[in-house]
Amino acid sequence: MKTMTPQVLRTRLAEGNPPYIIDIRPVSDDVLGVDVQMSLEAIQAGTFPNIPKDTSVLIICTYGRVSELAGAYLEAAGFTDVYNLAGGVRAWQQVMQVSSS
Repeated sequence: MKTMTPQVLRTRLAEGNPPYIIDIRPVSDDVLGVDVQMSLEAIQAGTFPNIPKDTSVLIICTYGRVSELAGAYLEAAGFTDVYNLAGGVRAWQQVMQVSSS
């Protein structure tokens, strides 16, 4: 699995090239325009939405630890372009806070 930094994500969003974003936090504040919210357990069970397996997928959680595990399950299910957001949503919020200052 690859890692995507908040800075790279910000660039991709600005360029209109967003990955498909899966938020696995139990409660989402939708800070990133999430495509789907689902639990780690749903991903472990293989019940994820109909996403083409070659689509660029970014898994997010609060700190990036649980999303790394979820990404491993997606790769095991045959997804070929899976990313974990480095530092999770907390890192994303810090980058956005700095850029808006």
